[in-house]
Amino acid sequence: MNDLQTDYVDLFLIHEPYDESRLMYRAMKEAREAGKIKAVGISNFNGRRYSDFVKSCGLIPAVNQVVSFINGGSFSGSLAYAGAESVRQRKERFFRNAVLTEIGKKYGKSVGQTGLKSLIRTGVSAVPKSSSVERMKENIDIFDFDLDEEDLSKISAPDENRTLFGWY
Repeated sequence: MNDLQTDYVDLFLIHEPYDESRLMYRAMKEAREAGKIKAVGISNFNGRRYSDFVKSCGLIPAVNQVVSFINGGSFSGSLAYAGAESVRQRKERFFRNAVLTEIGKKYGKSVGQTGLKSLIRTGVSAVPKSSSVERMKENIDIFDFDLDEEDLSKISAPDENRTLFGWY
């Protein structure tokens, strides 16, 4: 707390279902009871793991932050393991997505903007990651266009049915 220069943390998450998740969660609950954490949650728990975890944890997580995918999937779905591709290769594959490229051209938007807009349009609270100032500006510039139902249908159609990340 000293390093963060605060008396408490608003939300504390376990990043993925580690073998030690239940022990970690117990410690987080204790910190919550002591007023050091306002809410506790988890990330990247698929449906089965979430269900098993909630049954045993004694405090329902305030959040189950999950990754959501363009082209017909979410972490709760049955997406296959991405293999040993590097993060860079996965990111490059996303930014070469033909459907997002085509729809983006229709609106004068980039692949990233089109993908982000489709997530938001379908009710996903998206938190895009970028270390590039240009891309950060691009990410916020998505509120001057809308995707129609045909666009959303094309975007949500299953593509390769695999995650962009190596989880599971």
